[in-house]
Amino acid sequence: MLVTTLIGPECLDFHPWCRALAHWDLCSEPVALEQREGRINRFAGLSVRRAIASGLSGSMALHEIDCSPWERMAARAEDELVDDTGLSPWWVAPGAMTTNLVLSVPGGEQPGQLARLYRERALYRLVLGMPDQADLLELISTRESWSPEMVESVCLDLSAYGWIGAE
Repeated sequence: MLVTTLIGPECLDFHPWCRALAHWDLCSEPVALEQREGRINRFAGLSVRRAIASGLSGSMALHEIDCSPWERMAARAEDELVDDTGLSPWWVAPGAMTTNLVLSVPGGEQPGQLARLYRERALYRLVLGMPDQADLLELISTRESWSPEMVESVCLDLSAYGWIGAE
């Protein structure tokens, strides 16, 4: 578990050892929350490796000694769990879960603040890469009645994965 404040939210990689993040205090901006949670949600993080090990361990032949069991498991994961996105198995895996905890006193403002940060982060991710995010964020945040389909219809898909199969 990583317990953090604003000290050390960037450039520190705890994902090999941590799968839980406890927010001692919450940041005020969604980008800071993204940075903080990104310390444990990374390539081949502990939660992903545990999910892979759990999913493949029952069928691993223990009597094979040609190489490390971890190397065999990694090779099997790449053979059996790869998908078209390129994210599986090392970024996402079935059953991989990280835990985010908010340390708060009963009746405190932290849970409401976290819900607000998650909403703002979703909007931030939606407009990432736009030349003037502030205008689009303002428009979207004032249109609570927009359905996910309506939001999707006004978005550009800039991901490489979105181009697969496009003509």
